[in-house]
Amino acid sequence: MVLFGLKRPDKNANKTLEFRKRHLGVRPNKRNNPRNNPRNNLQIPPKKVPMKNSKAISSFAAALALVVSSASLRAQSYTAFNLGPGNALSINNLGQVVGSSTFEVNGSPSTRATLFSGTGSNNIDLGTLGGLTSSALDINDAGQIVGAATLADGRNHATLFSGTGSNNIDLGTLGGSSSSAYGISNSGQIVGEAQVVGDSVSSATLFSGTGSGNIDLGSPYGGPHSSRAYAINNSGQIVGKEWGSATLFGATGSENTNLPASGTGSDAAYDINDAGAMTGATLSGRGPQSPLQAFIWSKNGPFIGLGTYHPFFGAAGQYMTGEARAINNSGQIVGTSTLISRFGPSDTVPFISSGGGMTDLRTITAGANSLSSPLDINDWGQILAGNFLLNPVNPLTTASGIKFFGGMTYDKFAGLSETGGLATTVKFLGGAAGTGGAYLANRDVNVSFTERGSNAIASDIVNLSGTSGAGFADTIVLQLTYDEATAIALFGSESLVRLGWFDSLTNQWRLAVSGNTGGAPFFAGDGAYDPATGFVLGYYGLDTASNTVWAVLNHNSEFAVVPEPSTYILLAIGMFFLLCKSRRARFNRA
Repeated sequence: MVLFGLKRPDKNANKTLEFRKRHLGVRPNKRNNPRNNPRNNLQIPPKKVPMKNSKAISSFAAALALVVSSASLRAQSYTAFNLGPGNALSINNLGQVVGSSTFEVNGSPSTRATLFSGTGSNNIDLGTLGGLTSSALDINDAGQIVGAATLADGRNHATLFSGTGSNNIDLGTLGGSSSSAYGISNSGQIVGEAQVVGDSVSSATLFSGTGSGNIDLGSPYGGPHSSRAYAINNSGQIVGKEWGSATLFGATGSENTNLPASGTGSDAAYDINDAGAMTGATLSGRGPQSPLQAFIWSKNGPFIGLGTYHPFFGAAGQYMTGEARAINNSGQIVGTSTLISRFGPSDTVPFISSGGGMTDLRTITAGANSLSSPLDINDWGQILAGNFLLNPVNPLTTASGIKFFGGMTYDKFAGLSETGGLATTVKFLGGAAGTGGAYLANRDVNVSFTERGSNAIASDIVNLSGTSGAGFADTIVLQLTYDEATAIALFGSESLVRLGWFDSLTNQWRLAVSGNTGGAPFFAGDGAYDPATGFVLGYYGLDTASNTVWAVLNHNSEFAVVPEPSTYILLAIGMFFLLCKSRRARFNRA
């Protein structure tokens, strides 16, 4: 039903949400590294701890602001989901996970590249290049998977997997016998390493994707030094290592740069995000008392050692080592910090860092008795650790939106209030991300406010996108508050308020449920939303006790609190605004 005469909101009045300020607003980046960290599963009592043993901690926050735009990420906790047997190595921003696991091949167990189903079983064998073994090392947001697989003669070659288990593409070498692909950008650029003619060295490589014409990324030192490219971001920046130095490679094999304070023999840059922030491991000095530590650096910013952490560090015969394995576009870093003891057990702390401290993931994760080293983190904050996927309990809020992973319920969103206007608050009361598509894909949801201007509505206008789009439509329960005095003044009675949407085809406000695809409109009456009975597409209602309206929807739009469409007052409202519009037009002509 059309609400006659209520005008469309002024787009120029749109105000960006306060929570979207000071956040990093860049496209997703996918990464990969060779994953061979030591693992130890000693349990630590729950405790959130600050980073210690870092001389750079006092300047970290200021320096990090120069490296990446800092995201206001609230304290987070996680739930662990068991992906099934295997080793999960890379996750993209849709929540798709690849790695390796054991399959029976010709009556014998073989390690194969794996696309994890996300259910804990029925994982997919991605096949080989004619040999017996393979491993998937990275997946981009288009679902393209790279890694390495054996040929029939047993040689190992970089591989672009088809996803079906057959027709995989051999990416070739630099004239030598073997190669591996470690990273792929969203545009399909692939990096890794390949042996040169004669197999004298293995060199960092930008693969053409066809099996020939690969580019040798060379060495900052020149000469026959082995190098390796671990990751590439969506701007084409490539990082890795060369002869024991963490390296930023030029895409043509020239203008390679060794990171500052690098070159101690064991350094490597494992990942780079779209802001150009790199992370990895570097020696904090020389000798046995100066072991590896995690770092973050950008080409135009300072080199910051993140230090190490362990709650039991300090006894005689102990020293620490650490490395950062992945960084997302919000600047969240995951890695390990290991306590090594000459006289007792060693222990590895799987950590997350997001602005000046390390937090032991074991102390903030439910559902796993132990955790292996974290090896990847996507822009939704999902972390891979061994065969576990760690899902954030609450959605991350970044510049690009509110990030719900596939299967997360929308009611995890804490809600948002307009600071001006009618101080409208918007909340999601039900529904789950990814349920309205082919699989449980992650959702990037945007919520913002527009001033109501001269619209005869009892709330600010809420702009919602991301819960539906091309090829998907999640069912959600949307709730808005309204201003009681305004509702009574405009509609005559508070009992007439409803949740409405702006229909751009008719240029009119309508009942929100009338924009659904499927479902029948049903007014549930005056009362709070009841998830036991109300989660039916097309149901809607109001709660005068809390000054809220709600509706079960599967579309996005501009939403506001409008009067019930069958009331006679709508005709008067419509005529009034048509008259105002006519008068404004005559005034402007004059």
